[in-house]
Amino acid sequence: MGDDDTIFFTENLVTVLAKYDHNEMYYIGGNSESMEQNVAHTYDMAYGGGGFAISYPLVAALVKILDGCINRYAALFGSDHKVQACISEIGVQLTKELGFHQTDIRGNLYGLLAAHPMAPLVSLHHLDAVNPLFFDMTQVESLKKLVSTYKMDPGRTLQKSVCYDLIRNWTISVSWGYNVELYRSLQMPNELQMPFKTFKTWRGNDDPFTFNTRLVSLNPCERPLVFYLDRIEDVGLGEWTQSSYKIYEDVLFKKFNCSVPGVKVQYINVTASYFKPELWKKAWKSLVFPTIKLTNLLSLFLKAGLAICTFFIISLFFYLSLSLYSHNYHHSPSLHLHHFTISHSSSTFENNEPTNISHIVFGIGGSTKTWQNRRHYTELWWQPNVTRGFMWLELPILAKEMWPETLPLYKVSGNTTSFKYTHMSGLRYEIRLARILKETFQLGLENVRWFVMGDDDTIFFTENLVTVLAKYDHNEMYYIGGNSESMEQNVAHTYDMAYGGGGFAISYPLGAALVKILDGCINRYAALFGSDHKVQACISEIGVQLTKELGFHQTDIRGNLYGLLAAHPMAPLVSLHHLDAVNPLFFDMTQVESLKKLVSTYKMDPGRTLQKSVCYDLIRNWTISVSWGYNVELYRSLQMPNELQMPFKTFKTWRGNDDPFTFNTRLVSLNPCERPLVFYLDRIEDVGLGEWTQSSYKIYEDVLFKKFNCSVPGVKVQYINVTASYFKPELWKKVNLFNYFVPLICV
Repeated sequence: MGDDDTIFFTENLVTVLAKYDHNEMYYIGGNSESMEQNVAHTYDMAYGGGGFAISYPLVAALVKILDGCINRYAALFGSDHKVQACISEIGVQLTKELGFHQTDIRGNLYGLLAAHPMAPLVSLHHLDAVNPLFFDMTQVESLKKLVSTYKMDPGRTLQKSVCYDLIRNWTISVSWGYNVELYRSLQMPNELQMPFKTFKTWRGNDDPFTFNTRLVSLNPCERPLVFYLDRIEDVGLGEWTQSSYKIYEDVLFKKFNCSVPGVKVQYINVTASYFKPELWKKAWKSLVFPTIKLTNLLSLFLKAGLAICTFFIISLFFYLSLSLYSHNYHHSPSLHLHHFTISHSSSTFENNEPTNISHIVFGIGGSTKTWQNRRHYTELWWQPNVTRGFMWLELPILAKEMWPETLPLYKVSGNTTSFKYTHMSGLRYEIRLARILKETFQLGLENVRWFVMGDDDTIFFTENLVTVLAKYDHNEMYYIGGNSESMEQNVAHTYDMAYGGGGFAISYPLGAALVKILDGCINRYAALFGSDHKVQACISEIGVQLTKELGFHQTDIRGNLYGLLAAHPMAPLVSLHHLDAVNPLFFDMTQVESLKKLVSTYKMDPGRTLQKSVCYDLIRNWTISVSWGYNVELYRSLQMPNELQMPFKTFKTWRGNDDPFTFNTRLVSLNPCERPLVFYLDRIEDVGLGEWTQSSYKIYEDVLFKKFNCSVPGVKVQYINVTASYFKPELWKKVNLFNYFVPLICV
């Protein structure tokens, strides 16, 4: 589906859709770029102008309910929101693909196109609301030029590559088929991944967006020289293209006479092999591209002393006096600064058994100052002689202290006094935490597929962690985790990293590559605050991007976690963090007692824990919403599924503000009789010889909401019993169609 002002890049669309099984139910698209739009409408929908795809089986189910459903959602603004709400009734969630662009921004699209995400360009929209993509052209002429270039090499269009000239200290950033930026200084890859903020939100505000941006420098000599596509041609019998980019002296940035070499560069030529669509199947999109043989270029490389990367040749043409000089750059794709050859022992990677807990090694960041007070968190999930890993401390524990057998063995981190740390408000121990991966890797443990990092106040739900990691090929480079729940944290740090308290997983091949560069890289990123940000920045130099999994919870919120736990995303619960900053999960209990209760319930049925199911009583017009293993909400009215998916806003952001978050929330009604009655888990037992559980939920009259005498039937309900079949981990492979596979009875 799309609008009449949507441009689809059809070959890339086919590449994206071919990843999915069309015999299953899929709903694929992208969010708005403007946070305000996602908050006003929903993060759960594919925005229609950017286009969305629906598989045939889902359409077949949708058309049966669509007309009546549209009437049920008469209050929703857009057709795309109505369609999403109807799809939510079927139980299918959005699968997000970064190449669908709603383009909910105004102004100059330069920043976004010059730092396109690492994904095939699928669509563009709202192009009447932005400046022409190429200068000295109308928008129609610009789009014809972009589409013509795209047809030469669809998969490579707008993909970013970077090369460095270490003699001149230049950085050259290529957005293939669009432009080249020449920086007269060395720029870090994690900075180049961020778009310049050359645009405003859809409603005309400066921010926020759903990605990080960087400001255009007030110092003109710190701004890049910008070269726009001039022409492109095939130069290698269907194997190579050469694109030429011409400087535009007064396009994005005004022309200044900066006393820095390089201002007279007029053209940059980029030679590249054609992009093969199957390369998108590599999650990390790196280390798989052919390396150009240097042959006649070798002497030029050695004489010029230029940085040797992989994959592209870039030539710069200077006009100095009457002479013409050309320089060739052997260039790397997608911000890849290093070429790694990873070798493994045969025992590690030729074993085809499914991933299990023995294949995971944990690296836990601890401290001699905190381990005693926080040990209860780790003891909740650590299984001696089952889980593998270590807690890393800055010093040995005192001789009089006994290290408990209920914790991982501890090790003492290496000395980090020689490392640089320049963040004004941060603490140097972040360096030590950033090196835990390296120190754990260097222990040389056998049969390791994944390294999982966390804090000493992180609770891991290990069976669900195994379920998540088993989806991925551990022989490839993967970096898996989740963002912060508080948007302010993602803006202050980055959307591109897995937040360390929520935990993150690194596959063995990525770990092997990372440890080779980590120490030097930590010094390069001395100005970054956290260990997790430093690790992400170093991973970005290898060219690996974050794979987000919704079950990793940094828990960057304060107050009552009820809202989030009662509307957990449709994903296995993998971790919780920052539990000292929130109220006890269960009332009339301490936090430790609450967590013991949650973990005990989780052990009964890991995959079902916190998963939402909804029952309707059409006689009484009741809605019963179950967050399995935690609570049940009884609404004395019929509630729409898309509303129930949104957490009540019972918490504040990490910095104590009311919003925004990275998900939609709903306010607690001012009318007490519109609020649900809340029942919390009382007990759980097996009732079906390993096939069924029965969980009982008891009303708490004065827990989240105060008790009111509402003249509505149902106020005397004291218990709700839920009978459910055990959840089979393989059902997560059907996560796009969750509700069809979760038998559950509300009584």
